[in-house]
Amino acid sequence: MILIYAFSNPWSTNISTRTLIDLQETLRSYPDIVFQKITKYPQPFFEEYIRNKLYTAIVGLGDYYGSFDKIKIESQASNLYGHHSIIPLAPSIIDLDLPFFKHIDRSQFFISSSMSPTYGNWLAYNIQSLINQKQLTTYHLFFHLPERSNSQNNATNIANLLITNQVLQ
Repeated sequence: MILIYAFSNPWSTNISTRTLIDLQETLRSYPDIVFQKITKYPQPFFEEYIRNKLYTAIVGLGDYYGSFDKIKIESQASNLYGHHSIIPLAPSIIDLDLPFFKHIDRSQFFISSSMSPTYGNWLAYNIQSLINQKQLTTYHLFFHLPERSNSQNNATNIANLLITNQVLQ
């Protein structure tokens, strides 16, 4: 089972939600994928969909407001939400359990380690902490999507990355 989630605004019009919807259509032949939107603070989502579930991969989608045109593959999460620790006395930075990328289209993606201390980082840090604590073999990816990108192109590129690197079987 694979979980793909996206942070959504109240109208489901942001790039992450539109990409999630397009991914659901693009990956419709893969029945073991759960697609979910997060519309509020991520802790209830974490408790319901992650804490006591087992996935082979967890994939997050978030909007990125900045001047770039490629999808950011985040490689780390920091123990910071706003100005406070997410988990007191835990490491300040943890690496996400990314798959080994045999194939990556560098014209569409780049690896980043600069998540800001917002909801996406909060959830990524908690997910990776749980994976580490339980010693799971779950791939953990978080994509930051350019706010003015095309959702169908994002979905196609993300699906191709997941398929060619055998995250989806």
